[in-house]
Amino acid sequence: MPACSASGRGESSETDAEAGSVSDDGPSSVTQAATTSEPNGSSSGAFGTTGTGEPLPSGALVVAAGTAVYVSADGTAEAWVEREIPSNFFLASDVATDGSGRWVIADDIARVLFSDDGTTWTDSVTPYPVAKGNDIIYDLADVEYCDGRWVIVGGTFVSFDDGVTLYSDDGETFELASGATEDERTAVTCDPDTGVWISVTSTNALRSDDGGATWSIQGAVPISTSGIAIADGVWISVGGLSSGRIGRTTDVSLGVDWQEVDPPETEELLAVATDGMMTFVATGASGAILQSSDAGLTWQDTSVATEESLGVVAWLPASERFAVGDTGGNIRFSVDGGESWSAPVATGSDRPVGGIASVP
Repeated sequence: MPACSASGRGESSETDAEAGSVSDDGPSSVTQAATTSEPNGSSSGAFGTTGTGEPLPSGALVVAAGTAVYVSADGTAEAWVEREIPSNFFLASDVATDGSGRWVIADDIARVLFSDDGTTWTDSVTPYPVAKGNDIIYDLADVEYCDGRWVIVGGTFVSFDDGVTLYSDDGETFELASGATEDERTAVTCDPDTGVWISVTSTNALRSDDGGATWSIQGAVPISTSGIAIADGVWISVGGLSSGRIGRTTDVSLGVDWQEVDPPETEELLAVATDGMMTFVATGASGAILQSSDAGLTWQDTSVATEESLGVVAWLPASERFAVGDTGGNIRFSVDGGESWSAPVATGSDRPVGGIASVP
């Protein structure tokens, strides 16, 4: 997910999302949710805990933006608690949870952190690459948890000529995967039914059958890919350079037979998510959103009016909503499968949203 302006203020609220309404996001239409900050070391409102130290309830929202984490414990996005990440953390590129209380965050200069309560953050052990010219650190792009395994993908920081995949059983210690290493990895996902992992570069799809430890090239993808998702045996990839493009396949058994579909014309697509059934939502530059209700065969344009890029999209299973995050630190919700969207809701950050996750 595969995935980083100042927020205005206005009258709209989370109730817009409950009605499935569409709203543009001029400065007067951004909902300004209350945000409070808690110093590291306090358990009040912590990421992963409530004020009493108990685990966050089902549906609680976690948004990683810039160098902080924002938590809506009740999932309404009407009030946020800001949790500072330890110093030297750069721009958050993604956040994920195993659904059992552990969370992992990565940034785009190779730092990975894990937490069990959101109050105490610890650096995960990661193998740094051998220096190749100026390429001395990873540019991490996507964090996923599936079938008992954490997998993070990215590339080397300067040239992006080499792909990087890290894997871990516990989120604390990551190992460097082996196999194909060409090109930056932009996204990764896993089929929970089969345990097959697929990672994508700008030109190829790669496959792992051992939890992300080893990879092989499965075949070319028809588009420059930024995001990938799977539901019920259907794999969808999105990307494009000057305009949005979408690839689709149902065959990853012997190779990846990607077929390009013909979506409505949009800006470049950056991310894609699914409800795990027939619905997919793809998001991109300048408010671009495409939605499919038939497993990616056909798509409709449900874009929103904004100059911000929508680099993150997530399915929130507890509340049965899609959420998208923009480069100004705002999120929007859809309760009707991505057909319409709420007004933007401010998290309290003006940095790009790198990841959205929720407690199942």
